[in-house]
Amino acid sequence: MEREKSAMFLGLGLLATGIVILMFVLATVLGIAANPGPFMQRQLGGNTQGRAPTPAFAWTAQGTTVTFQDLTTSGSSAIASYAWNFGDGSNSTQANPTRTYASSGNYTVTLTVKDENGLQASAGAQVNVQNSGNNGGRSEMSGNLSFDLGNVLLPIAIAMLTFGLYVVSFLVGGSLVKAGWNLIRPRPETIRLRLKPQNWETGATAEVVPPPMMTMAAPTSEPSTTLPPPPGT
Repeated sequence: MEREKSAMFLGLGLLATGIVILMFVLATVLGIAANPGPFMQRQLGGNTQGRAPTPAFAWTAQGTTVTFQDLTTSGSSAIASYAWNFGDGSNSTQANPTRTYASSGNYTVTLTVKDENGLQASAGAQVNVQNSGNNGGRSEMSGNLSFDLGNVLLPIAIAMLTFGLYVVSFLVGGSLVKAGWNLIRPRPETIRLRLKPQNWETGATAEVVPPPMMTMAAPTSEPSTTLPPPPGT
């Protein structure tokens, strides 16, 4: 009896543990399916703050006065601030500033934008300023684009490991549920029948007498091995 109680408690514990694991895996998978963005950004190496803005600008010069036009494309959030460096020691925080240079020459102008999530990026252009005439151009993204194989393989490995953990957790939870159910499931009682021969007329129990066994009598003497003489002798 004590062994049966222990088995039942063990089965209930395994069953409850397996159900909790399955519910956790199911809730996690449903959460990822409902909003896969944050999960994919974490697993694939993306920035959890979202996508950074793409700064760009155009400039038009009339003599030494240059007008700048912001062409920035916002990322995951709106642009919060602008920071211009006109290359002559002066700066501006306007979106579309105008700068009058003291003399002609080539100036490196840089625009740095920051969005509401705190992500920032920069773009620059070489501005040719002349004392007379019109001139203009567009900016280019700052920084070098490079391909790093490690930055590609590592996020993929992390994503595969995460998926494998979900699969293993699901299998473990299912195994615990199955093991617990096997321990606590109801089993049919063993029915033992004891049959007794009975006389149907009188109702008395009849005695079963086994039939006598057949036996063979042992020979009383050794058989004769003397052969009769052949005929005609």
